[in-house]
Amino acid sequence: MEKRNTYGKSQFRDFLTEKKQCSFHELKTHLVSSDIMNLATLYRMIDEHIREGCIHEIRIENEKFYIRCEHEKKENTDEHIILSYCHGC
Repeated sequence: MEKRNTYGKSQFRDFLTEKKQCSFHELKTHLVSSDIMNLATLYRMIDEHIREGCIHEIRIENEKFYIRCEHEKKENTDEHIILSYCHGC
């Protein structure tokens, strides 16, 4: 089954391409508060992109962050992400 490229999906991808990483709150503000999509659609879109390996989800202090995947899907790879997190900010 071919997937449709909807306006909401293109806005989601454009936002992550521009930002490279963002919080759930940023996604919700940009996409839901501006009536591009509803909250249920945003959750489905995030789940779909995580399953496809397009984005990674990280939880820090009860906040979800999403990072756009920069590598191609490869089996048996040693590539990994290094994150730095400041507790003082």
